[in-house]
Amino acid sequence: MEIIEISENNIDMFTGYIHEDMAENIGRVFYRGLAAVENGMVCAAMIWEYLNLESGEDNEGAIRFFRAEDSRPALLMLEEYSDRVRKENVKLSTVVISLKDHKTEKDLLGQAGFSMKLTESDQIIVSLSELLELPLMKSGDIPGGIISLCYATARQFRNGISKCLANGKKGLCEDLKYLQASFFEERVSCCYEKDGEINGFLLVHALPSGMISVQLMICMDDDVKSILGGMIRKSLLSLDEEYTRDTKVVLNRHNQATLLLMEKLMPREFGIPVYSGCRKEI
Repeated sequence: MEIIEISENNIDMFTGYIHEDMAENIGRVFYRGLAAVENGMVCAAMIWEYLNLESGEDNEGAIRFFRAEDSRPALLMLEEYSDRVRKENVKLSTVVISLKDHKTEKDLLGQAGFSMKLTESDQIIVSLSELLELPLMKSGDIPGGIISLCYATARQFRNGISKCLANGKKGLCEDLKYLQASFFEERVSCCYEKDGEINGFLLVHALPSGMISVQLMICMDDDVKSILGGMIRKSLLSLDEEYTRDTKVVLNRHNQATLLLMEKLMPREFGIPVYSGCRKEI
């Protein structure tokens, strides 16, 4: 049995074991992966993302995927993970796994020192048809200056991203400064242009599974409420043109601002039950 690093060169070995929406992240700047392989069979795998490596804050390791068929290889893999994150001066590791069919993984993480608890996922998954019925879609026009991302120049995009980073805003993209506009659905994503500069983004990414994930939503203009509402309407109308209405959209309540927005837009929607955990590394 061996523990191997997952890379762009060998990710095809894990098709069917690692969820495709997670596997696509291998190769991104801050994502890493490990797998335990015995007699040519995968018996455990994990993918994590490093947070704050370039921000000056305490480094974290966020385990985004964890699956195990057997305790011994899984625990050996977690030992290797511990060695690697300590070399990056990671202070804290976090993990979230779904409640369904993951009791084994939850127990293994507990054995490895993670404090696990049952909670609600930050993610909400809704259909496009539900989003098109939001009162927001009937409450106003789209302000001038809101354009599809495909009409922004490369310079405008890059300068707009730099402005987001200067304001400490990365959305779900820890590697935002390294991403090209093509990572996002450019006909569905939109931005707010003012005096030739980008002062707002609503960026979405098409996942391999066919779902659409909202990655960043920000307005750096005084008229925040109007611009954000307009970008949401613009993006949803573009989604309606490009995708079927049963398309699933993933919304992530990753901070207080997005939590409050989701509670206002969809107060009856809840995330699925998950196990979440954390462990101090240093």
